[in-house]
Amino acid sequence: MGMKPVNEPWKFTPIKVLKEYYWKSYKRVKALALLWKFIIHDSFRFGLAFWADFLLGCPNIAFDMHIYQAWNSPGTIEDFFQTLVSRSTPLDETKPIQGPYSTGMCGPSFGKCPVTSQSFFHQHDDAALTRALTLKELNGVAVGHGWYFWNFKTEIHYKVEFLGLGSSGSIPQERVKVPQR
Repeated sequence: MGMKPVNEPWKFTPIKVLKEYYWKSYKRVKALALLWKFIIHDSFRFGLAFWADFLLGCPNIAFDMHIYQAWNSPGTIEDFFQTLVSRSTPLDETKPIQGPYSTGMCGPSFGKCPVTSQSFFHQHDDAALTRALTLKELNGVAVGHGWYFWNFKTEIHYKVEFLGLGSSGSIPQERVKVPQR
């Protein structure tokens, strides 16, 4: 069980204010639920420069980073894969729970993501690309404390839903137990 006092705080929130809020929240949560994980969101500030010294020595901390690539500038599939690898675990490998993950790859703001699109990267085999993407994400987060997949259905496509990816065979059954619908 855990508690995150705020989800996705604005990335321009002054870091001092955000850390003070997290510290006060941590003390309140621990006073009421000592064994719960306390989860902080990085406010889209990846890396050690912001978080390495924060809450050191405090038990049951989890770090939540949302690596959304759906709104990245258009690029090649190689660029997309490299981003996954480079952002896998920026902190102490014993601390972060990373996520949410999905395999959504494009943003409507770039005009390349209509509901019927199957070829954002002009791939010939979308199923193979989706499986490769899923494997890269799973390998990237395997070094951390854990991960979770954002399975709330926010779009019409199976790529942003855990059960849909499992049913399509994009999530390897040998790596993750996918419940049946």
